[in-house]
Amino acid sequence: MTTKFVDNCVLFEIENNDKISDLSIHFKSEKYFNLHFIINLKSIAIIQYLDFLNTLSIKHKTLNKSFVVISCQINGDLHGLELSLVPTIEEALDLIQLEDIERDLNMT
Repeated sequence: MTTKFVDNCVLFEIENNDKISDLSIHFKSEKYFNLHFIINLKSIAIIQYLDFLNTLSIKHKTLNKSFVVISCQINGDLHGLELSLVPTIEEALDLIQLEDIERDLNMT
């Protein structure tokens, strides 16, 4: 798992050999407390991690921070989750900007 800082976000890039459960450790770290999370799953099958990612997303959003997952496997089976899914990093950053504006306007 690699970590990069982009604007006011932390980008976690998950590879096939990484343990996605390691995100829990980073989630609790004060180093990332005030940052938005972007999780790039690259080619990892999202379906097996939906519950885990959805739980982290709900917790992170209670901190008024965004939690966005990048995955090319977006389909109708994923509706009804509290999980923001986008296909590219650019769309993740755009979504975070939009959510920041909504929070500033007290729309959420």
